[in-house]
Amino acid sequence: MDNNFEAQGLKNEENAEKSVVEQVSPVEQANANAEKTKPKFSGMAITGFVLSLVGILVLAIPCGIIGLVFSSVAMKDTLALVRRGRGMAIAGLVISIVDIVLGIVNIVLL
Repeated sequence: MDNNFEAQGLKNEENAEKSVVEQVSPVEQANANAEKTKPKFSGMAITGFVLSLVGILVLAIPCGIIGLVFSSVAMKDTLALVRRGRGMAIAGLVISIVDIVLGIVNIVLL
């Protein structure tokens, strides 16, 4: 009879250890939920940034104008926190403006 109680005691300890291991802290659970709900990256920001970089090398004015449009739309999306990528949208805007200015200067001087 004592062995039976000892066996049950061991089973209870094993179950207690399993339940402690399986528990997740609230911080870990919040981090997991935040990862699931993280907004996606703005494709418009990527497109505007890439077009502005392409505009540095070739077709400064057309790529600059199109990059400016895409980056402006991306700024609107990222402002409302619908999508991520605000920094890339800002960089696309700045580089697009530089593309357009350099393209105009290039036309005037040549």
